[in-house]
Formats: sequence, C-alpha cells, structure tokens
Amino acid sequence: MTMHETRLLDADGHRRFRSVAAATFASGLVITLFFAVTTHLIAPEHGWVPAFALGGMVALWSAIMAGATIGNGLHEHRAERRDR
Repeated sequence: MTMHETRLLDADGHRRFRSVAAATFASGLVITLFFAVTTHLIAPEHGWVPAFALGGMVALWSAIMAGATIGNGLHEHRAERRDR
C-alpha cells in the first residue's frame, strides 16, 4: 500500500495561511469602510446600503490582493526573525 500525505498544508504553510487570511479579512474591512464612507460623502442621496454595496464589491478583489501581499510579507518577516 502506498503512503501519501493527507494534510493540505504543513506547519509552515498553516502559519502562512493564517497570516494571509487575517490580513485579507482586515484589509477587506478597511477598504469596505473607506469606500462606503467616501461614496456616502460624495453622493449622500443614495443612502448607506448602496455605499456599502459599492465598498464591498471594490474590497472583494482589492482585499484579496492586499491581504495576500501583506500576509505573505508578515509571514516572511516572522520567519526571518525566528531564524536569527
């Protein structure tokens, strides 16, 4: 019988995944709030719901890119500091 690895990520990959997920979530919230408030200040007659919808749609893709970059950078920084 052939043995194979059943885990998706090793310990280092799991730490990297948590860093990227946390950074993506945080940047998503910040970007959503920024665009929602900006949209509401520019066009207040449309209300908060469309402002948050626009902020959420912009943040969906922007947060993925920002979160991956920031999370990976944080992980590399921690790994470098741990190796010293």
